Amino acid sequence: MMKVKSSTLQVSALMATTALAESKSLNAHVHGEGHLNIVLDGKNVGMEFHTPAWSLIGFEHKAETAKELEAVQAAIAVLSKPIDLFGIPEEAKCSISTVGAELEREAHEEEKHEKTAHDHDHDHGNEAAEAEHSEFHMNASFLCEDPAGLSTWATKLFDQFPGLEEVDVQVVTPSGQCGFELTKDAPSLELGEMMN
Repeated sequence: MMKVKSSTLQVSALMATTALAESKSLNAHVHGEGHLNIVLDGKNVGMEFHTPAWSLIGFEHKAETAKELEAVQAAIAVLSKPIDLFGIPEEAKCSISTVGAELEREAHEEEKHEKTAHDHDHDHGNEAAEAEHSEFHMNASFLCEDPAGLSTWATKLFDQFPGLEEVDVQVVTPSGQCGFELTKDAPSLELGEMMN
């Protein structure tokens, strides 16, 4: 029996790692949309969330003003408290094992180009700003003493981040996987049947 459990953990970890690697590409993202991957295995919970920076703070360029820097830090602080943000029920008695949140920036080649013979005296600044992509990433793992209590999550994502319109959710458990969509009108994640 223990061997099956180890195998299940390995498969879950592999799926979470694959989802994380796929999410690291900033090239294809939609403002207002987020992605949440959850792996449930016994008392262990792993989650990864990512969304364009615009969805959380209203811009994607490099923060320069005090107000912009404060907005980035505030978003990271909120993401660093996933039990509250994702509405993980108290009944599950979860404690955070690890958590990390960051803002990742990537610019298209237009911004990264080096000065060459084709460069002119005109300003590429606006073109570069439009070409920037930034995403917030959050990864967390929990230990939940009563995993049956994880059946309903009342997320606060849309209250905390009004620019967020929908979140695509993928949940993986030892018994299978399922997809959900959370919106401002339907912010709760119902995992009841998956928890059996």
